[in-house]
Amino acid sequence: MLNTQQVHCAGLIEDKNKLISELQQELKTKDDQYVKDLKKQSDDICLLLERMEEQVKHIMKTFRQELNYIEKAFEVERQEMLASNKKKWERALQAHNAKELEYLMNRIKKVEDYENQLNKQRVWDWEEYNMIKIKLEQDVQVLEQQLQQMKATYQLNQEKLEYNFQVLKKRDEESTVIKSQQKRKINRLHDALNNLRAKYNKQIKHFQEENQSLTSDYKRFVTQFKELQRAMRHFALVDDKQFREIWLMNEEEAKDLISRAFAVDRIIHTHHLGLPWTAPDFWFLRNVGPISQQPRKSAAQILEEVLMQAEEEGTEEGALEAQSYLDLPKQISPRTTRKILMLLCDESVRVATWGCAGRTPAPCVRCAAAAQAGRAICGL
Repeated sequence: MLNTQQVHCAGLIEDKNKLISELQQELKTKDDQYVKDLKKQSDDICLLLERMEEQVKHIMKTFRQELNYIEKAFEVERQEMLASNKKKWERALQAHNAKELEYLMNRIKKVEDYENQLNKQRVWDWEEYNMIKIKLEQDVQVLEQQLQQMKATYQLNQEKLEYNFQVLKKRDEESTVIKSQQKRKINRLHDALNNLRAKYNKQIKHFQEENQSLTSDYKRFVTQFKELQRAMRHFALVDDKQFREIWLMNEEEAKDLISRAFAVDRIIHTHHLGLPWTAPDFWFLRNVGPISQQPRKSAAQILEEVLMQAEEEGTEEGALEAQSYLDLPKQISPRTTRKILMLLCDESVRVATWGCAGRTPAPCVRCAAAAQAGRAICGL
């Protein structure tokens, strides 16, 4: 039985060896078939590339011919426009010359009219001069009569003044007595004033010391506040930088996976299914950086871009009319102008609200006290 079993085992082993040899032979056949398929596929790809190159060359040739036709059409249209503009210019020049000639004739006529009016005015002025001369001579005679009357009045007034002088002399004697009384009263008031000045100087000194202490406290608080702002700004920048780096790393990995998926999809469509494949256009593939944290522009940059855009549009249109410096440019819409004015207003309010309270090396005393109280400042 053992020999029989050994014979059976030898038969099984021989059958297994035959099966292994058949499988190896089939595997070699499949390998040869795979190599042939790869070679055929490479030949097909080369043929496809040659045909694509021929089609590209044909399309390029067609595009060049169409471009030449378009350029010729533009050149013809340009020549026609030049001819029409030249005719318009000649007609406008003739009309301008006719207007200048008409203006010259009108000016000559006005000059002749002005000369006639000037001659008439000279005659009228001469007559008026004679009349004024006669009238002035009569006025001189009247003034001489009035002078005689004034001399008589002067003598009468002199007598009245002498009488008034005697009266004033008596009143002066009475005023000296009153003056002595007033001097004594003034001395008492001077003493009271000196006492009040001493009290005032003490109060001023006390207020100055208190003001110096408040100023030193304010400087210390401002320094601490600036240090706190600097630290917060530093940590915010570090957090933003880390967030952006992590975002860019994840975004790069996601884009790499998407490109690999596109490559696999293209191979499946072109090689296995035999269908044309077009790359999908997704907006997030062109994005770089966080979507919700796009860099914001300052007010100065926005104003500079708007003004540069308006200047470029103005140079393209080539406006010939002179504009006043107070007129708004036509290239800027009212909505844009309103945004510019709002930005300027925000900047001016931010500076004017705290005035010199935030300047270095130190604000004035009034601004320091007002800044602590949260009120408006002196306006310096």
